[in-house]
Amino acid sequence: TMDPGQAGEMFRKLGFRSLLLKLDLPDTPADEPESGTPMKWRVVDTEKELINLVSVIKKKKRFALDFETTSLDARTCNLVGVACAVDGVTGYYVPVGHEINLVDEYTKQLPLKKVLDAFKPIWENPEIEKICQNGKYEWLVCHRYGIPLNSIVDDPMIADYLVDTDNRHGLKEMAKRILGMQMTSIEELIGKRGKKQKSMDQVSIDRVAPYAAADATATWLLAEKFESELKESGVDELYRKVEIPLVTLLARMEAVGIKVNPDVLRTISHDLGQRMDDVSNVIFQGIGYEVNLNSPKQLAEVLFDKMKLPQVRGRSTDADVLEKLSTQHDLPRQIIEYRTLAKLRGTYTDALIELIDPNDGRIHTSYNQTITTTGRLSSSDPNLQNIPIRTETGRAIRRAFEANKPGDVLLSADYSQIELRLLAHFSDDKVLIEAFKNDEDIHRRTAMEIFEVPADEVTADMRRSAKTINFGIIYGMGPHGLSEALGRPRNECKAFIERFFDRYPGVRGYVEGTIKSGVEKGYVESILGRRKYYPDLKSTNGMKRSAAERAAVNMPLQGSAADIIKVAMIELIGRLDKAGFPEAVLLQVHDELVLSVPEKRLEELAELVGRTMSAVYRLQVPMVVNCKAGSNWLDMEPAGDFQSEFI
Repeated sequence: TMDPGQAGEMFRKLGFRSLLLKLDLPDTPADEPESGTPMKWRVVDTEKELINLVSVIKKKKRFALDFETTSLDARTCNLVGVACAVDGVTGYYVPVGHEINLVDEYTKQLPLKKVLDAFKPIWENPEIEKICQNGKYEWLVCHRYGIPLNSIVDDPMIADYLVDTDNRHGLKEMAKRILGMQMTSIEELIGKRGKKQKSMDQVSIDRVAPYAAADATATWLLAEKFESELKESGVDELYRKVEIPLVTLLARMEAVGIKVNPDVLRTISHDLGQRMDDVSNVIFQGIGYEVNLNSPKQLAEVLFDKMKLPQVRGRSTDADVLEKLSTQHDLPRQIIEYRTLAKLRGTYTDALIELIDPNDGRIHTSYNQTITTTGRLSSSDPNLQNIPIRTETGRAIRRAFEANKPGDVLLSADYSQIELRLLAHFSDDKVLIEAFKNDEDIHRRTAMEIFEVPADEVTADMRRSAKTINFGIIYGMGPHGLSEALGRPRNECKAFIERFFDRYPGVRGYVEGTIKSGVEKGYVESILGRRKYYPDLKSTNGMKRSAAERAAVNMPLQGSAADIIKVAMIELIGRLDKAGFPEAVLLQVHDELVLSVPEKRLEELAELVGRTMSAVYRLQVPMVVNCKAGSNWLDMEPAGDFQSEFI
């Protein structure tokens, strides 16, 4: 009988690497295990070995895939190597883009085109299942090389997020926590962040191969582990039918991007600059000399030493401190105004201009599926959720976002008050349900109940206060928070909240029932079974417990809104694909989808979008989708309101 360890070592020394592959022997010396990589690894650097690897994957019909690239930007990076695993034992590494040094142990690699040609039939084959950690990245890299990556069926990062949002979902953290593997960190290969950090192509194959092979093998093992964990946590269906299909859809949206007009942004930036100069001049005149308005130290000296204003929190000049001081002096209010203008300019005009891709004139945001505690998507570069819409200047930024093609218009489809409708559904409150069924103005209705006046006596100010109360209840706001939000006495706000619960008794039941259930189970869940754990519901610390209670009351509403818009995206994009509009959906922001559609087909497509989105889940109240359309994201006209049937 053959000793696999000795045979492997001999064949390796003799360079018989295709024999290693054929006989399933390790490509690592038995007495020299790579730090943090306790499994076998093989370098695939001949055409014969590549053909063998591809045939193994074709037979298995399921494999883990991991790319090593020159940067984290999937749209501009270059492929350095491909790592694969078809079991939890051996990882394969195919080098394609390393800078070879003659003293390296491995001095051969395969041409990129040959490797892409070999893998293309596997990557695009929907019958062959792919397991990828952060699969959206792998999809985008494949897309960059013109190859569709079909059938991403598992992503451990997303599985871990669904099992418990509070975990850290990086591969190395999961491998240590779940598999007990201490893996090599990327910093050990390329160094810490900074000017001296290398890119992966500058690291030798003999160092990258065991690292990448371990990543692929760990990805395989984690997917295996999560199979039972997802079922035990009751989120397997949410994972398989919603979150995993969404990986590819979000990658597609990122690849398409949205056209942004830099001239509009430059005009806004110029106007903001002039307004900043005006405000700073007023400030300097009031002080009597110039200071650096971006220096907290200099501002503290002016506010607390020169102006003798009271110190709210030490010598802090944070926004909430300035807000409190602005009732006593104009200067803090002027500083707030300057900072607001500076943030708009720095974060939302100048930064957006930098993010426009010079090749297609579009911005390609990155969507994150595993960041928020409620299941909502977040985005970065740019953060679309944060583009301000409450001020005129903030709204003007949306004017720069335009339809992608000549002859197209932007179509916006927005769920109307979805969290309040979900509150009616979950609370089973008869008054709230009737108000929505009768298509009443819910804020006016609450104003009538709170202020005890008939509909025709509700003032604009009353309605605004009622709106704050409605949404405050959703976010678990108490008398103190409401008092700050409304600028009214705390006792009055306490009475408002009590009156709200008296008029909507089902909502009181929902709040109390959710907290009670959260204490008993340790978690609360959304309409599709998305869970969030709140151990602090049992805390003896009153502040911690109150914060957990507020979050627990809100999570089923926000989590269900997240579930619904995700299901809507999957359903809608599927229908648009069939209708011949695979690149229509561009953005997802809060409860809104933004599409680019041909103006000639606007009416029928608005109906398709509105009807699809409103019908994805049947509530006790109608789901309403408001559609608007226009040449840009700001200047839009109504394009139809669509209402679902309800139970």
